[in-house]
Amino acid sequence: MKKSPQIVTSNSVSRPLPGGVVGEILKLARELPKNMTLGEILGGYEGRVSAKECVDILGLMGEEGLLMGCLYFYEWMRLQEPSLVTARACTILFPILGRAGMGDKLVILLRNLPQRKEFLDVHVYNSSISGLLCCGRYNDAYEVYEAMEAYNVVPDHVTCCIMITVMRKKGCTAKEAWEFFERMTRKGVKWSPEVLGALIKSFCDEGLKNEALIIQTEMERRGISSNAIIYNTLMDSYSKSNHIEEAEGLYSEMLAKGLKPTSATFNILMDAYSRRMQPDIIEKLLVEMQDAGLAPNVKSYTCLISAYGRQKKKSDMAADAFLRMKKAGIKPTSYSYTALIHAYSVGGWHEKAYTTFENMQREGIKPSIETYTTLLDAFRRAGDTKTLMDIWKLMIREKVEGTYGDIQHSS
Repeated sequence: MKKSPQIVTSNSVSRPLPGGVVGEILKLARELPKNMTLGEILGGYEGRVSAKECVDILGLMGEEGLLMGCLYFYEWMRLQEPSLVTARACTILFPILGRAGMGDKLVILLRNLPQRKEFLDVHVYNSSISGLLCCGRYNDAYEVYEAMEAYNVVPDHVTCCIMITVMRKKGCTAKEAWEFFERMTRKGVKWSPEVLGALIKSFCDEGLKNEALIIQTEMERRGISSNAIIYNTLMDSYSKSNHIEEAEGLYSEMLAKGLKPTSATFNILMDAYSRRMQPDIIEKLLVEMQDAGLAPNVKSYTCLISAYGRQKKKSDMAADAFLRMKKAGIKPTSYSYTALIHAYSVGGWHEKAYTTFENMQREGIKPSIETYTTLLDAFRRAGDTKTLMDIWKLMIREKVEGTYGDIQHSS
């Protein structure tokens, strides 16, 4: 394998070392000299490390971001007599590689596994498909599933859940996802909240809310309870199509069943009322959220800023909401700043809009195309052609896409 520099995170410094060979090897991985691989300094550990300890080491190195260390340690495991590579080790390593965007390495390691029964295991295939999903390698993930079928490895509900998500990301239709789900059911895969949640998401993303609701009703009829994620998916779909009453109905149903709402639940409702320019309801939802033991996050406050900012005479309230967010120790995002710039634009405070834009840049937050468009609109409203052109030139300098159309729209 080609030598690569170690990638170390701050966790590797603060976490106390475990005892025994696990701690010793982890320490070596943390302090590895440049231009050396982990395998090159493990000669003294031959015959001293068990397969289970190898799994523990891989897991800990993965948590600490020692990605190349994981790869070289896995290679060292493979070269031992007998090999220390197990199916369990693969299920730990493959998702780590996927999260790190190392899909090529994952595919190679999977292809090079011995064709023994131990490795023709659903958990090994699930972890590799999941890893490839994480790094956007949807076609490769599909090929791994096809290989799984060719080797007659029996899928489970986890396989079904991951593959429905892969299909959605790959651009397959909800109908195709449903057909896949039916095929899995015929293979004996049991219905589960995770599988049905992925299926409902596919239908909701296509705007097929009623069909998604039918699936949820059928799962409930079969004695499978919906979880908060399923309710959030349905609520989000209804709220985005401006059917807020239906979203509220689902929220009430969720509470009646004793399910605890999540931060996402509240943010979905807040986003809906933000678009309806109803900040008073968002303020109540913020209180409800805190009463439920959940801390409002940047999305929550951004919804509030946006709701106030859409109204001509409430830009000061939008600014107050922004300050409340910062006082709570929450770092604004590009969306938060854009919402505040929009508030000043609507309120006729173009100078404040520009000051907010400068503050945003000072804090190292990159303006989006929406930010620039909103800022252009503020100076168009003010009739300040000179600053309008300056912003346009800045957009060109920063290579922001959509520049020409936006300046035409703002002129």
